[in-house]
Amino acid sequence: VNVGDLVRTVCFGPNGEVGEVGIVIEPEEQWGHGRVWQVLFNKAGVSIKWQVAAQGLEVLNESR
Repeated sequence: VNVGDLVRTVCFGPNGEVGEVGIVIEPEEQWGHGRVWQVLFNKAGVSIKWQVAAQGLEVLNESR
């Protein structure tokens, strides 16, 4: 997972659904042994920034 990647959640996202699609916008602090990312989700014109662990994300399209 890298900044700018298009990702899908394999866990529950900000709207309480599995499989929500968003864009990674920045790295967050590391919790324990896992990396946490700030992801921007957009549903029905409402943007939500949400913290998701790297293990909870599946990369759909890499930014590079």
